[in-house]
Amino acid sequence: GTEVVENAATLKGGGDPTSLIRALLDLTGRSYSTQVEIPVYQKQKADFKLIIKADFFLKSRGKDAIIDLIGLAPEMVSLLEEHQFLVLSMANEKDPLAVVSMTLEFLDIEYQKGPHSFMAGTGDESRHVKLTLPGVVFSDSRGNPVLATPLSLPEEIAAFLSKQAYKILPLSFTTGT
Repeated sequence: GTEVVENAATLKGGGDPTSLIRALLDLTGRSYSTQVEIPVYQKQKADFKLIIKADFFLKSRGKDAIIDLIGLAPEMVSLLEEHQFLVLSMANEKDPLAVVSMTLEFLDIEYQKGPHSFMAGTGDESRHVKLTLPGVVFSDSRGNPVLATPLSLPEEIAAFLSKQAYKILPLSFTTGT
């Protein structure tokens, strides 16, 4: 039935920034650690050690990289960058689509910003329906397209997209405000 298709196509993880980034890293096959304590030494004083807690710690473009959601102080960020870390800070980012595109950019993964159009419908040309959806499209580690969209898609559309090999990552940050 449609249930199975729906479940296969719709991914979990777009409900808050942390699980969204986790979903993006998992989908793109990146290995990462969370809540890593990183010691950063100040050049002047060898005995001075600062522990910075990274929400996500990974390698990107051959460098140590940190994705920060807590909101590291600007001086911490510049200290990390001084130590050759790549830092992506998104503490105040409320737009899930922006989080998706910023994260993919940071990981050096190609993506297409929407809106995306899909031809739906069969048979007679004139009856073709053009479906336009907001979102970001990128490929997962297996090369399958993923549509990250803030729209909550009706089941028929989700099923249609999954027939086109799309996976859908629904985005909806539930804000505490």
